[in-house]
Amino acid sequence: MCSDGGPVLARVHATNTLDDIFGAGGHRETLVHKAMDIIGREGRGVIVLIRESKPDAISSRLTREEKPEQSGQQRLIEYGIGAQILLDLGVREMVLLSNSPARKIVGLEGYGLKVVGHRSLAS
Repeated sequence: MCSDGGPVLARVHATNTLDDIFGAGGHRETLVHKAMDIIGREGRGVIVLIRESKPDAISSRLTREEKPEQSGQQRLIEYGIGAQILLDLGVREMVLLSNSPARKIVGLEGYGLKVVGHRSLAS
């Protein structure tokens, strides 16, 4: 159970199969790899991968039919799923691993989760 010992390093990541698995974005090291490195050095943490919800996501990207931006509704669904998984893993307090500016994520308190800090994934 992750809840023992204080805040847990956490990365909830919406996968992009082309970039994360196949490296199609031209990035040698993905954000998932960076998060794994940081958690490995720390010795404690969790990475939750949220799969792409559209069955045609890869073909849409290959044919450039899909815009890279996500709708607000899709992000809320991913936050909710990620929160449920973190809760099931025993996470209660976490330090988010992210390159996004620190901001309050609305609704996490309703799951019994608390963000106590942020750590950059920048090299």
